[in-house]
Amino acid sequence: MFDIGFTELVVFSVVALIVLGPKKLPLFFRTIGTLIGRAQSYVSEIKDDIKEQIELEDLSRAKQTITDLGKDVSDDISTIKGELSDVTYGVKKNIQVHQDLERKCGFFINSPALSWPEENSYVRLRDRLRERNRQRLLKNRKKN
Repeated sequence: MFDIGFTELVVFSVVALIVLGPKKLPLFFRTIGTLIGRAQSYVSEIKDDIKEQIELEDLSRAKQTITDLGKDVSDDISTIKGELSDVTYGVKKNIQVHQDLERKCGFFINSPALSWPEENSYVRLRDRLRERNRQRLLKNRKKN
C-alpha cells in the first residue's frame, strides 16, 4: 500500500512518542497493528468473494452451454425420429400396395378383392390359357 522508508518510520515514532507519551505509545501501536490486520483480512475476503463470483459465472456459462447443446441434440433426435417415421410409413404403404397387387396378380388392377373360390377358378383358367398358348407355339415351331 504505502512505501514507507526507515527514516519516515523513525520520524513518525518520535512524533507519536512526543504527542502520546511513553505510557500510551505501545497501546497506540498495538491498535494500529490490529486495524491494519483487520483491513488486510477484509481486503482478502473481498478478493475471495470476487474470485468465487467469477467462478460461479463461469460455471453458469458452462451449464448454459451444456444445456443448449443438450437441447440441440434433443431437437436433432426428434427431427430424425420424425423423418424415420415418415420413411417407415412410406415403406409400409408401399409394402401394402405391393401385397394388394400380388393378390390381384394376373387380373385387372383396381378390381375388387376376390374370394378364394373365385381366385382359384381364375388361376386355373389362366394356367389353361398359358398351356394352350404354349402348345400353339410348339406346333408353330415344328411347322417352320
